Formats: sequence, structure tokens, C-alpha cells
Amino acid sequence: MIKPYYQKQKFELYDSDCLKVLAEMKENSIDMIFADPPYFLSI
Repeated sequence: MIKPYYQKQKFELYDSDCLKVLAEMKENSIDMIFADPPYFLSI
């Protein structure tokens, strides 16, 4: 299993390919996904 980059109680942060991480997670175990796309996508 992919290890979290940062972890606290009820919180895990992963720095990895999202498809690999999501494939290893239990179904219905995610409350939120935060994505930070590259800057200047509209240019």
C-alpha cells in the first residue's frame, strides 16, 4: 500500500499518482479530494 506523505488523526495526505492511490483505497472511505492543478491553465 502507498504510504501517506503526511498523516494526523482522521487526515492523510498523499503525494503520488491519484489513480494508484485511489485504486488501493477502500470503497466509500473518502470524504474530500483536493487538487491543485498547474498554474496558468487558461493561457
